[in-house]
Amino acid sequence: MATTSPTSIHENARTDSRLPRASGKFISHVLTLIAGNGAAQVINVGGALLLARLFAPDAFGSFALFLTLVSFLSVLGGARYELAIMLPESDVEAANVLLLSVTMLCGITGISLALVALFHSAVARLLVDPRLGLWLWAAPIAIFVTALYSIVGVWYARMKRFQKLASTRVWQSLAIILFQLALLAYRPGGFALVGGWVLGQTLGTLILVIQLFSYDGQFLFAACDWAVMRDGFTKFRNFPIYKAPYSFIANASSQMVFVILRLFASLNVVGLYSMAARAVYLPVTLIASSMNDVFYEKAAAELKHGQLEKFVTRLLRIQVALAAPWLVLTAFDSKLVFGFILGPKWVPAAGYAAVLASAGFLYFLTSWLDRLFDIRGRQKLSLILEFTGNVLSLGGLTLALWWRPEKTVQAVMIYAAIQVLYSSIWLMVAYRVAEFNIRALAVLLLDTFIFVGLATSVMGAIHIRLHGWTAFFSSVIVASSMTGFAFVRYVSSDTP
Repeated sequence: MATTSPTSIHENARTDSRLPRASGKFISHVLTLIAGNGAAQVINVGGALLLARLFAPDAFGSFALFLTLVSFLSVLGGARYELAIMLPESDVEAANVLLLSVTMLCGITGISLALVALFHSAVARLLVDPRLGLWLWAAPIAIFVTALYSIVGVWYARMKRFQKLASTRVWQSLAIILFQLALLAYRPGGFALVGGWVLGQTLGTLILVIQLFSYDGQFLFAACDWAVMRDGFTKFRNFPIYKAPYSFIANASSQMVFVILRLFASLNVVGLYSMAARAVYLPVTLIASSMNDVFYEKAAAELKHGQLEKFVTRLLRIQVALAAPWLVLTAFDSKLVFGFILGPKWVPAAGYAAVLASAGFLYFLTSWLDRLFDIRGRQKLSLILEFTGNVLSLGGLTLALWWRPEKTVQAVMIYAAIQVLYSSIWLMVAYRVAEFNIRALAVLLLDTFIFVGLATSVMGAIHIRLHGWTAFFSSVIVASSMTGFAFVRYVSSDTP
């Protein structure tokens, strides 16, 4: 039987430079990821409800601090070269960008290990949580597997294997909860939350990597070319120069809140805020992350044909119509829901959730659009905007807590208000960068006023006349009706 030499494999990879893609259109890919992410989020929510009964808020506070410290470096991924995987025409070049990203990630992981060795005790003392000194030794592993998952995920998005991404996220979420529960029997407290999360993340990444080698291992081996990798290092240098610090700063906006709160308040407050942020951003991230994975591939193609502006504006209008009623519902009834589902000890978290709802709404609209800066090559502008917005919002939070450290809800309100203002300005700049008609945002603003105003008026009237669960379920009916109408009117009638 004839065999194929490594040289011929390499030549075939260069000749047949485009791997087969999974079938499907934009909306089907988004719905696939929403289904997978939705199942994963259901597991996360169910797990969070169970864990909230088993752990005190201060355990979640310690866990949130660990995730914050891990995210500072894991968000850098492969020096953000992985974001360039989507751009080359040739899959051979894209494969070398993938390998370049993994190489850079290995270097970042090594740096993280050195930082942990030098500063783990100092960080634990600064945050007044001695347990972190030991847990931080798991941070380099967590950084590596989390970033590797993201790198491989971009390759899967290029190949349009969104179904595989969706199913892996479900297994990963399930593994995290099961590992956390299993470790609870061994050692209760924050250790179980941290250890279970690291093991679950590792298992999810392992599944994705095994699938990658099964599908594309031979192609990646044949395509590997140090000269192409070196060219990619220079060609896509804007990603590590501008996109890496951009991602670091963007992540800091949400993660540094936990650190700042800990400097002025107790671990209990950090835990309450952590649960509130999870409740607000879980459903938001469900759809936004699903759209982000698909939009980058879609935008890179549609921009060449001049169809992207209409596509983006319509998606934004759909998002406003679908999300606005639930934003209002969160503001009205979060306290009732938190007390019933999580227990009385978590009721104070409802105040943070109500405050964060507006910031979550703007994040829902804008988080997937940062790819517009990438495909236009405007990463430097994106970095400047992100740095300015985060300095202002985190600065506002810090000053408010310094002035009145006991008024944590009001301080978070200032932080959220600055985030809303920044996101609004960012959206206008993004439209300018993409060379879209800025007047389209006036229509979007009108839609927001209509849907938010209508939901506020109706639910406000309900809460004047009714109280407790009767008011809540009546408001749910209103929100569901508005969402159903918007889906029929804007989505199913004209699928993008």
